Amino acid sequence: MSRAIVVSPHLDDAALSCGGGITRLTRAGASVTVVTIFTADQPLGEPLSPLARRSHASWGVGDQPFAIRRAEDRSAIQLLDAEAAHLGLLDAIYRRSRSGGALYTDPLAVPAPDDVEGFLPRLAASLRDRGVGISPDAVVFCPVGTGGHVDHVLTRRAVEQITDAEKIVYYDEYPYSSRTGAQRTAADNPGTWPLCELPLSAEELQVRIGAIGSYTSQLRGLFPSTSERLREIASARIPVVGQWVVRKPDTHASRARMAARVSRDTASSGGERYWWSPRRASPFERA
Repeated sequence: MSRAIVVSPHLDDAALSCGGGITRLTRAGASVTVVTIFTADQPLGEPLSPLARRSHASWGVGDQPFAIRRAEDRSAIQLLDAEAAHLGLLDAIYRRSRSGGALYTDPLAVPAPDDVEGFLPRLAASLRDRGVGISPDAVVFCPVGTGGHVDHVLTRRAVEQITDAEKIVYYDEYPYSSRTGAQRTAADNPGTWPLCELPLSAEELQVRIGAIGSYTSQLRGLFPSTSERLREIASARIPVVGQWVVRKPDTHASRARMAARVSRDTASSGGERYWWSPRRASPFERA
C-alpha cells in the first residue's frame, strides 16, 4: 500500500490505537496522513459544560487547551513519520443544542438528534475536503466505535457516508478495547469481516509508546493513579477549591504507568486490532 489516511476523532486516538500499524506502514515507505477531527477550543465567553470542566480538570492546561494539545499531536505524529492534519471541529464536550444547552453529560452516549441532523453532514463534508474517500489510491483507517464514544460513532458514520466500503480499514480503539465490557458498534461491515490482530515488533511497540507519551496533557486522564482520579473528580465538581486539590502531575510516573499498561495490554490482546474486507489484501503488506 502506498498511501493511507488515518481518521482520528481526537488528538491521541491514532497513536493510541494504530501507532504500531502506522509505524509499519511508514517504515515500508507508505505515505500516511493522520486527519484529526475535534481539535478546536470552545469559543471564548461561552460557559463550560460540567463535562468540559471535568475534561479540563483532567488535562490541567487551562480553559483554552487546544493549542497545547495540537502541538502534542504534531510531536506524536512526527515520531510515527506521518503527516498531521487538524480539522478544527468542536468536541462533544463543547457542542450545544439549537436551544443552547449542552448536548452531552456523558461522552459515551447515543448521538443527539441535533448532532445527527446538523453536525454530521458538516463533519462528512470536512473530511471530504481533506481527501477522505476521494483519493482512489488511499486506504482509509476509521474507528470502529469501541466503547461507544459519541465522537467516535459520528466519525465512523461520516467516513462510511463518503468512502467505499472496500477502501475502509476499521481499527479497535485503545484503551476502550482493554476495558471489561467494551462494546463495538460493528453490527454491519466489520461484523462480517474477520478480526485481524497485528502483532507488533519490539521497535513498533516502543515507537507507539513514545508517540502516546507525547500527549503529556492526556496521560493523567488516560492512565491515572487512584489519587489523581479522585482529585480530578473533586476539582471538576467543586471548581472553587480546585486549586487546592489539583497538584502538578507527575509526568514521569504517568509515562511509566502508561508504558507498562500499553505493553501488557498489547501482549494480552495479540497486538493492535483491525478489520478489513476479506476481498482485499492486508493493508500492511508491502505494495
